[in-house]
Amino acid sequence: MTPRAFRTIKPAAGQSSITPARARAAVRRVMADRARFVQLYNPRARRWVKIDRVAGRIIAHKRTPGPYVGVPIVERNPQPA
Repeated sequence: MTPRAFRTIKPAAGQSSITPARARAAVRRVMADRARFVQLYNPRARRWVKIDRVAGRIIAHKRTPGPYVGVPIVERNPQPA
């Protein structure tokens, strides 16, 4: 019998098998991307804006109301008096 840690996950039709280690690595990549992209609300445009922290650029403006799902929300820096 194969130890539980080394069992492979049954693949969907047409896909190769995924080991638990590869699945954890994929989750780490997603979490790294999640930390890379953040969103904040633009009150002038009344839209949520997605920002790439590494490049320091705006990636997208959300057309539909409400924030992006799965993207952390950050607050604006307070303006100096």
